[in-house]
Amino acid sequence: MMFFRIIFLLGLAFLWCDVSLVFSSPWGREKGEVFISPQFFYYRATHYWDKSGERKAMDCTFEKLENTLYSEWGFSSSTTVVSKVSYQSLSCGGRNTSGVADLELGLIRKLRKTDRSVWSIQLLSIIPTGYSIKKKLRLGYNRPGLEIYLLRGQSFDNGFLEFGLGYRFYKGYPSDQIRSYFKFGHYFNDRLMFLGNFELHYGVNNGKKLNIGENITLEPYYRLIQADFSLSFEVQKNIMLNLGVIKAIWGRNTGDGVNFYGQIWFFF
Repeated sequence: MMFFRIIFLLGLAFLWCDVSLVFSSPWGREKGEVFISPQFFYYRATHYWDKSGERKAMDCTFEKLENTLYSEWGFSSSTTVVSKVSYQSLSCGGRNTSGVADLELGLIRKLRKTDRSVWSIQLLSIIPTGYSIKKKLRLGYNRPGLEIYLLRGQSFDNGFLEFGLGYRFYKGYPSDQIRSYFKFGHYFNDRLMFLGNFELHYGVNNGKKLNIGENITLEPYYRLIQADFSLSFEVQKNIMLNLGVIKAIWGRNTGDGVNFYGQIWFFF
């Protein structure tokens, strides 16, 4: 039981680091435009999926509070710079960990754009911040990574569709990951929008095992499908409030929990 719980805590702590990247749309920003979003997340789980996909109860309640600052800057009409920094507080069964999680820096490059559609490519670097991986509750893998994504977007009179397919590289540990998402939005009017997003993270199980603390061998990969639904409200011109929930619907070596979040969107 302890072995599978440690697997879950590792996968969960890393997995939810990148939840805000759903903002990285194929359209990016125009030259000089800036998008800034403070984000607040609360995650809770009492069950997990083991490596065979069997759902099991944990012997503690895992909770995570996360404060994130996400930004996009239009470097040119075809290139957007993206960044994310997060501070997380994790707790489970009386154990606690807090600190700055992995930094994420990247670029979105438009390949082909029309009035209603766009093809883009995204490059993203994952930069560890020096946290300890000897704790049972950790903020990440403490390994640099590189991700490449092919993005496609299509807009309509009252909404849009997006699709992305990518690959995240690591060296040795943990496993590389195939990543994909499908996102849609519907505008009820000029001030209210509904967003839905389905995301796949699929560890390819090519990473080595790593012994960390207490000689416990940790699985280096996880697999997950999650659904994300939210409503966005215009507070005033160039400011929106987005409230949503993320729920894991299938997984291996990861938690079966729910994530509630609030985000403020500033457009400049």
